[in-house]
Amino acid sequence: MKPNGIVIAIEMIRNELLSKEDFEEVSTFYGFPSIFSIEEWKDQFAKHNLMTYKILSEKDFTFPSLEEPTTEFHFNDQIPENTFDILSMHEQITLKYQDKLSYRIFFSRKK
Repeated sequence: MKPNGIVIAIEMIRNELLSKEDFEEVSTFYGFPSIFSIEEWKDQFAKHNLMTYKILSEKDFTFPSLEEPTTEFHFNDQIPENTFDILSMHEQITLKYQDKLSYRIFFSRKK
């Protein structure tokens, strides 16, 4: 990466410590070896000579709505059947851990 190069990363964060069982469920599904807090992410970037200069949360770019969020899908026969199982499990995990996990968008610059 060139000096002053920018990295923009959308990363899962933990808002609190997870039990061993919770960590196993989430890390097994997503294949993550770790789930970092905001400070731990900043430390990870710093280890690679990246200075974090901005962090956005969902509150920075989402708007309250009275309606249930929707996603429009156009199905076809080329989508493997297990894709819907994976999407369903992602939704279940998202709801189950909505108070313990979140995400942030990190903006970091090469030192």
